[in-house]
Amino acid sequence: MATYLGNTAPESEVEVKAEYDSLEKAEISVKRKHVGLEDLENQDPEMVKKEEIKAEYNSHEMAEISEKHMSLEDLKKDIKEDPTLWNKVEFKADFNSRRMTEISVKGKHLRLGELRKHIDEDPTIWRTICNLGRSDTDKIKAKSRDKPMILDSLDKSVPEYPTPVEFHVSSVAHTTTEVPFNEILKSEVIKPPKTEFSWWTLAINEEEIKSAEKLYLENMKIPRRRPFLKKFTTSPAFQHDQSCYGNYRFTFPLTELMELYKEQNCEGEEPVLRVFKTMFYKQEIVYAVLIHSPQDSKRFGDLPLLEDSKFAHYEDGNIIWNAQAICGKHQFKLSTASNPARLSVKRQRYSTYYVWDNVCLAFHLPFHKSLKVPRKRLIGALDACKLHEMNLLGIKDLTVCENMFADAKKEVDDLKKELEDNTDNVLER
Repeated sequence: MATYLGNTAPESEVEVKAEYDSLEKAEISVKRKHVGLEDLENQDPEMVKKEEIKAEYNSHEMAEISEKHMSLEDLKKDIKEDPTLWNKVEFKADFNSRRMTEISVKGKHLRLGELRKHIDEDPTIWRTICNLGRSDTDKIKAKSRDKPMILDSLDKSVPEYPTPVEFHVSSVAHTTTEVPFNEILKSEVIKPPKTEFSWWTLAINEEEIKSAEKLYLENMKIPRRRPFLKKFTTSPAFQHDQSCYGNYRFTFPLTELMELYKEQNCEGEEPVLRVFKTMFYKQEIVYAVLIHSPQDSKRFGDLPLLEDSKFAHYEDGNIIWNAQAICGKHQFKLSTASNPARLSVKRQRYSTYYVWDNVCLAFHLPFHKSLKVPRKRLIGALDACKLHEMNLLGIKDLTVCENMFADAKKEVDDLKKELEDNTDNVLER
């Protein structure tokens, strides 16, 4: 058997290993996320010469090519004629825990352009959505074709904006509504009620935005200038005072949360991080990261490790997020046209809505497992947040939203005061 394996180090390198099996078949495997056709040009010319080519994907999402009497040039020609060997994508549509239609691609983090291409070319995606049986399916349909609505946004022409932007994020947040919040506080346990996964969003602070701006300018080789990135970081991913999910938010340093998960769910071993899936809704694109115990590696072994992701990495207790679409709506244009060494930011006459992406972490918590956190620590990590105008609770009345926030804030303030009073009493003793 002849096997070509894509090396996950430099993308242009391919490690070659050759051997024959008893059937005299040759098999060539290239890890398609790191190796393209051009990378085959300078590789080992020694190949088994046979006929017939057969291609499929194995459980590790590798393009496997079995052939008989075939040269390297013939192999490259066949792959060029059949790009599905490299870019096979299967869309899945389902209801998430909030009964929203969620369309996803398992085991991959797709670029915006890749996502748009696959949605546009997939002939079955709309039928898959309709098979869910939703009565309001037309509300998530594109205007001019039987495709998901997000395609309308991806087709838009928007003013230039900073992309990609690299954020180093040290904290994550779990936001919920009043009933689950009270249950968490009462039980001192964080556990999803209807699923195996506890979902957390990135909690990006002002300093991390400033650091991302500095890194962006360094990468562009542009001297420091007046702050500009805040004009573009307007998507819900950056609005830490608001949430689409509820009024009660727990925010933890990721290192602390990983340590809790490690001790309580991994028998002291390091958790495993994998590329879970790309999910999308009307405008939001989510790159989901799976975190699981090493004991569950067999179950999740078909998913790539997080190192394979183009958009999310875990390093030194931080999630490094390479953001592609950071604007909630595009109100400014970024330009270097007159001078590549200088940036100009101009307000646009009209605002344009596009898509926005973010990263979410899914901690695997089977039904017999949970995250135990003392009540005192939960209160310390707690804050109240306003409901976003596009919240997932279906509440559109601004007065109702304001009242809900006021009630949540009072409750959180009372808990904080109670915690301070108890601390003072302990110190007095």
